[in-house]
Amino acid sequence: MTLMFIDGNPFMRSQLAEAAMELEINFVSFRALEPALEYLKKHQVDGIVTAMGYPYRENDSDSFEDNAGDILLILLRSLKKEILVLGNSAHAKFNRGIGYSYYMGTMPGELVMETFKNFISSIKDHDN
Repeated sequence: MTLMFIDGNPFMRSQLAEAAMELEINFVSFRALEPALEYLKKHQVDGIVTAMGYPYRENDSDSFEDNAGDILLILLRSLKKEILVLGNSAHAKFNRGIGYSYYMGTMPGELVMETFKNFISSIKDHDN
């Protein structure tokens, strides 16, 4: 199993990486949408944990999108990707009006290990 983490916050990406290593799960981590999408075009991932707001382009703070998480869902749907997604935001609501069927809920802007483990379980159930 391979997870993708997309978040502009290095502390959150670090927490997710530590949790994945503890659970012996492979992962890739991105701080911007564009490189994450390029990766998805060439590689398979089983699940994505995404924040709502982060830059569109790597190393370009002017490209910050406060709805990057929803843009990701729109692009996944248009690419016909069936990847389970867990949102991570204290305030933002994900998947409003988008209808991405593989959206699995939201953590409160920080790692909640029980929610993360439930997400992993839903990926395993989805694969069977």
